Amino acid sequence: MWNHVYQALRQEIDPDEFHTWLGQVTLRSLKKDRLILSAPNKFVASWIADHYIRQIQDTFKRIFDLTPKIEIEQRSCPALEKPSPAALFELPQGRRVAAADQMYTFETFIEAEENRFARTLSIQICEDPGKDYNPLYIFSALSAGKSHLLRAIAHRLLTKAPKTRCPYLTADAFTDSMVHASRNHRLPEWRAQHEAFDALLLDDIHCFEGREASQKEFLRLFDDYQQTNRQIVLAANQPPNHLTKIIPELRSRLQWGLFAEILSPSQTLKMNILKASPHLGLFEIPEDVLFFLAGDTQDLKTLVERSIALATHLSLQKGPVDLATIRTVIKRPHEKSISVAHIQEITSGHFRIPVSELVSASKTRRTVYPRQIAMFLARKWTSLSFKDIGKAFGNKDHSTVVYAVQRIEKLKLSETAVLDDIRKIETSLV
Repeated sequence: MWNHVYQALRQEIDPDEFHTWLGQVTLRSLKKDRLILSAPNKFVASWIADHYIRQIQDTFKRIFDLTPKIEIEQRSCPALEKPSPAALFELPQGRRVAAADQMYTFETFIEAEENRFARTLSIQICEDPGKDYNPLYIFSALSAGKSHLLRAIAHRLLTKAPKTRCPYLTADAFTDSMVHASRNHRLPEWRAQHEAFDALLLDDIHCFEGREASQKEFLRLFDDYQQTNRQIVLAANQPPNHLTKIIPELRSRLQWGLFAEILSPSQTLKMNILKASPHLGLFEIPEDVLFFLAGDTQDLKTLVERSIALATHLSLQKGPVDLATIRTVIKRPHEKSISVAHIQEITSGHFRIPVSELVSASKTRRTVYPRQIAMFLARKWTSLSFKDIGKAFGNKDHSTVVYAVQRIEKLKLSETAVLDDIRKIETSLV
C-alpha cells in the first residue's frame, strides 16, 4: 500500500525535490489509521513534517480512501544529526538523466491538437536555448500537461549535455527555499546558486500572486537570464495579463516572449493517455471502462491518479474489469459526503460575503455570481435534486438552480477566473 502511495508521490513531485526529501524516507510501520515513516535525521524529518504530510495524506485518500495519522521518526544516525549548510537549499548543479525522469519526456507526452503547439515550441527551444522563444510561457486552466512539458525540456537538455544545470522548479519550492535561506542568513549564496543555472524552468508561476518578495527575487533572476541569453520557460494556469496580483514590472516581462496555450483535453486524448499508461498496461481493460474513466474528469492529473487506483485494485483483487468494478474503485465527486451548508460557508468565505446574503433574494452582481457558484458546487458535490438545492438557497425555484449550473458550466470553459474560483473553493471543501 505504501509503495503505491510512494510511486504516486514520485510522479507528482519534482524528481530532484523528491530525491532530496522523500527519497531518504523508509516505511517503519503501517496500519489502517497510523503510518510511521523513518527519516535519516532531524532536519529531514522536520522538513517533511512541515511540507509533505498533507500531500501524503491526500494521496492516501485519493488512492485508498484512507487518511492515516502520519508520524515521522528520526533514525539513529548521530553523524547526520545536523545537515551541512548547503543542504538548507540544495538544488541540482547538473546531473545525469535519472530513471525517474523517463516518465516526463517528449516521447511519453501524448500529442494531440489541444497541446501540439506547446509541445512543438518546447522541442524547438531545446535545439537552440535562449534564442528564438525567450521566455516561453505555457498556460492552461486545467492540469493538462504543463508540468510534463517543463520536465521534458529539462530531460532533453540534460540528454544533450549531461552537465547542463536546468532544474525544474515550482513557484512554491522557489519561495520555500528562498525563505529558508533568508532565515539562515544565506540569501546571497541562494541567489548565486540560482544565477548559475543554464536555464530557468519555473512551474505554477501564478502561485507568486501576493508574494511580493518572491516576485522581486524572480524579477532580478529574469533580467539576469534575459541579458545573458539563457532560456526561460514558465508555466501557469492563466495568461500573464490575468495575473492581477503580480507586480507590474514582472507582469510586463512575462508578456515579452511567446505564449502557448494547452486546451482542455478531448475524450480521444484522455483515452490515448489511459491506453499508454504503464500502470494499466499490465491488465486487459475493456473499452467501455476506459471510456468511463476518460469521461469522468477533465483534469489529467486526476485521470492518472484514478488509473493508479484502478491498477492497484486490480493487482490486489482478481476478477472481471467492468463498469461495476470501476464504480467501486473510483469515487466520483458527487458521491462524497459534503453538505450544502458547508459549501455555502466556504463559498461565502471565499467571496467575503455573509451566508445570509448568499441565500437572500438579492440580485446584485456581488451576490448573484457567488450564489451561482455555490449552486453549481452543490449540484456537483451532493446528490440533491435541483429542487432541494433551491430550498437550501432561500426557497429558490428549481429553474433558478438549473440556470445557475448551466451558466457556470459554460463560463468555466471560457473564463479562467471562474475555474480558478471553483478550484480554490473545492480545495477548501475536501
